[in-house]
Amino acid sequence: SSGINAEWPLRPGGSHASVGEGEISDPILLEHNRGAGNPHYTGWTWRVSIANCGGYFLYKIPRLHPSYNYAGLVVDDDPSAVCKAGRYTVTDDRNRLVSSTAVTNSADNTLKLGWYRLTAGLGYMPENKFVGTQCSTYYHGHLRDPHPQDDEIQRNQVEFISTNRNSVVARRSAWVKKCDGFYLYRLRETPNHQYRYCEATEGCKNARTLTDNWRINSRRVLTGRYETSYFGNDGWVTFSQGLKRLPEAPPPKSVGGCTYNGYIDSHPSKEEGAVSRTMRFPGSTKEEQIQVQNCGDKYVYFLTRSIQNDYCYVADTDVCDAQHYTVITDERRLQYSFAYGTGHTRFNLDNQFNGWIRYKIGKGRLMEQPPALDGMCTTELQGWVNGEHPTPDEGVVKRELCWRYQQKDCYSKGEISIKNCGGFYVYGIATPPPNNQYGHCVGTLPW
Repeated sequence: SSGINAEWPLRPGGSHASVGEGEISDPILLEHNRGAGNPHYTGWTWRVSIANCGGYFLYKIPRLHPSYNYAGLVVDDDPSAVCKAGRYTVTDDRNRLVSSTAVTNSADNTLKLGWYRLTAGLGYMPENKFVGTQCSTYYHGHLRDPHPQDDEIQRNQVEFISTNRNSVVARRSAWVKKCDGFYLYRLRETPNHQYRYCEATEGCKNARTLTDNWRINSRRVLTGRYETSYFGNDGWVTFSQGLKRLPEAPPPKSVGGCTYNGYIDSHPSKEEGAVSRTMRFPGSTKEEQIQVQNCGDKYVYFLTRSIQNDYCYVADTDVCDAQHYTVITDERRLQYSFAYGTGHTRFNLDNQFNGWIRYKIGKGRLMEQPPALDGMCTTELQGWVNGEHPTPDEGVVKRELCWRYQQKDCYSKGEISIKNCGGFYVYGIATPPPNNQYGHCVGTLPW
């Protein structure tokens, strides 16, 4: 028999091709494979003989020891056969959806071992961790590894995450099969009634809106409202502030409510569906993998509240709008303002500023080459942009900001965001200088 419901499949270790038509093989050791994630080993008491009857095979199978009540013999099959209707169970249980937050008394502790197809949401299990009351249960299951991209049946593992913390509390072995247009999962019962296998949710229909007025990358406030306390359940969200999307260049430090605010390099097209992106936080080495989807009229993001304190999600904004930047007219920043060593005066704004700035002095833009002499720009460490300024069509870009000191053109460096507003530039200080010995240099010449 097929043994499709056997948890520990046993398979002949010898080759059928070695048995000629009309022949009977010598007894062959059976290989014992204990399931996904565990190496197989060869048993020492179970042997099977194979008879080739010309068109089909017969097997002389020994009686297995009663202790192996979960063992079964597996018939070789075309890997695609499991995708045929009748070989799997369809479940359209909406309680499995990541967006389902009402805890129910039913879970997967009574699930029968077998192949399952999920049809209530996007048709596949989530691959990312999330915290909160999701999937109508306290411990929700997601795949540890990515889904297979070919037609082979892949071993994987389901990890169950606690509602209250981003930690794995249990695991279950699983098999995953990619069929034509859908996935199948070979699953078994969960540890108890508080555990459930989850199904990914369509973000465009289920995203909730973050309405906090401090979630904007030009608002120079520190609220102390960390995501661990204010974000709510992990899941799909969209923004109501600013441009209603995450920034695509490093935001200035200490805006949008926290010291460290996230950005991604790019957004997907509508045709790409939900894709993965790396969220980075200027001034920190921390990175987060998130999901992003273009819904046509908005972007939605699968985000988690379990990031560290002082890390926030903020919306991008039109930084060319005068309400979102500060104008600086201090001529000490000019390229040929030279007072170092002769009544040099330090200024504090550059190392304390935490938003977008516009210079209305000189040519209105930072130098793209290092100053020629120490002390220019009335400062000891002179800041200049190591790269070209963007065109208006490029939007906000990130550039390297170098600090010249003691004849070293790039004594130290950081990041700066720049936007060409079609007549002037604005700068977002992603990594502010550490003290008031640092100052930005604004050019006075046309190059």
